Formats: sequence, structure tokens, C-alpha cells
Amino acid sequence: MYDLSRAYYIAHGDLNIPSTYVTPEGVKLGAWLNRQRQIRAGKVQGSLTPEQIRALDAIGMSWLDLGEERWNRNFRALRAYFEQYGNIDVPQDYVTSDGLKLGRFVKNMRFHRDTKYRRCLTPERLNMLDEMGMIWDVDAYRWEQNFRAAEAYYREHGDLRPAKRYTTPDGVKLGTWLAYQREKHSRGELEAEKVTRLNAIDMAW
Repeated sequence: MYDLSRAYYIAHGDLNIPSTYVTPEGVKLGAWLNRQRQIRAGKVQGSLTPEQIRALDAIGMSWLDLGEERWNRNFRALRAYFEQYGNIDVPQDYVTSDGLKLGRFVKNMRFHRDTKYRRCLTPERLNMLDEMGMIWDVDAYRWEQNFRAAEAYYREHGDLRPAKRYTTPDGVKLGTWLAYQREKHSRGELEAEKVTRLNAIDMAW
């Protein structure tokens, strides 16, 4: 099994193998590697000698749980994104230069927080994401962005009647957004708090 692992490492440069991976010869190599991790962590019976541990280390063995390893890899990429752009408002289709689907990762984290899969978001992980300004409620965040643009327009022009196709210098489609707020208001679907805030800057319904 070690020889197969070493051959995989030589071919791929790592041992990031899914637990379901089976070699072309039909050997369940992924399950075997996962068992070595569990043995070392004391989760299942078995033993690994220091020599065996060193031999696996030499071919890039990661002793972390695969889920934890995947999360750490995505988080490192997310931190790099934050350092480059100053936020983690990652587009859903964003893929890193090395092929990591970072936009999907962020979307999944938002989804997991409010479902039974929340267990993958430990308090420590939540804190790590919050420290970089994680946007958990995208709709609320986008509304606030547009409202701030509306406030700025009102302060500058004294009204809130831009052309329908008006876009702010920083790319906010304010005219379209205001038209959508009017439409929601006419259907009785705009929350009272939002109506009050818009009224305060002379919204033309």
C-alpha cells in the first residue's frame, strides 16, 4: 500500500486523495490512507511505527482529516483574496489561479451556517471568517450598499430622482435599484423599516 501511495505521490505531487479513490488496479488506496490518519489520531485500532510515519511524511502525507484539510486549503485562498481585494465578497463563479472554486466555498459556508451542516463551522472558523468581514446575508448587504449610494446621491442632488439607467461612478446601478424598490413597495413587499429609511431621503414612490 505504501508503494502505491508513493507512486501516486510521484505522479501527482501530493496525497490529497478522496477516501473513495480506487487505483486502476482496483485497490482502495483512499480508504487505506484515511485509515492511517484515523490510526494515528487514535480513532480506530491499529498502530504506526515512527518509521512508517516518517515514510508517509516523506511523500506528502497530510494527517489532518480530509474535510479539515480541504477547509484549510480554501481558507488560505480566501485570506489571499482578502489581502488582495480588502474584502471576501467573492463572486460565486470565482476560481483561483490554481483551480480552487473559492466562490463556491464562500457560498457553501453561508449555506452551512443555517443548516444541519453547521457543524463544519466551528466557533473558531466562524470567528476567522468574521474577522475578514464575512457577508452572511448577501441580500441585506447588497441593499445596504445600494442605500448608501442613494444617500450619497440625495446629499449631492437634493432629490432621489436619477434616470432609470443611472449608474454611480463606482458602478452601482442606482436607477435600476430604485425602480425595483418602487415595484416592491407597490406590491406591499417592501419592509416598513426600509420604506421609512427611503422616505427619509425623499424617495419618490
